[in-house]
Amino acid sequence: AHIGTFVLRCAKERNCTVYAYEPYKESYKLIIENTKVNNLQDKVKIFNKAVGSKIETRDLYIHPDHYAGCTFYPGQGIPYIPVKVECTTLRQIFIDNNLDKCDVLKMDCEGEEKYILNSTDIDTLRKIDKIILEYHYYTEGKEISEYLKKMGFFVYPEEVPNVERSVLYATNRYI
Repeated sequence: AHIGTFVLRCAKERNCTVYAYEPYKESYKLIIENTKVNNLQDKVKIFNKAVGSKIETRDLYIHPDHYAGCTFYPGQGIPYIPVKVECTTLRQIFIDNNLDKCDVLKMDCEGEEKYILNSTDIDTLRKIDKIILEYHYYTEGKEISEYLKKMGFFVYPEEVPNVERSVLYATNRYI
C-alpha cells in the first residue's frame, strides 16, 4: 500500500472499500495519516502486515535512501536495512475480513507476487475478478502469466514483454 496513493484514489473515485496491507511502519503511519486527511477512514482498512506465501515473521529489507523500495529480496551492493515484519497470506486476508469476493487485487509486492499466487488455493483465486500486478523480471512475468492462465484468468498482454519491469492485467474467466 506504501503511503496510500493508489489506495486513496480507488476508495475516493470508485466509492469502494479498500483493504490495504503495508509492512513498513513508517509507510504505514503515513497511509493512516493520508487516509485521515482525505476523510476516508470508513472506506480504507489498513493493516501493518506484509502479504507473503505463508503466515510468519520475516526480514523486510528497507532501502537506505527511500523506503518505497522495501523488499524481501535485496539487491547486491546496497546496504539495505533489515526489519522484522509480520506476514499474512492472500487466503488469510479473505478469511480475516470475511470477504466473499474481490473486485480488483492490485499487487506490487517487490518480487513476492509469484510466491503469493502460487501459495493461494484455487477457491480463493476464483473469488478475485481482476488482478493488476507489477513484476520485475521478464522470466518472473512470464511465469506469473502462465500460472494465472492455468488458474483460469485471461492475461494481458498475451505475450509478456521482455523488459525488466512491467505490469500484467488478469481477468477471471469464471466470474
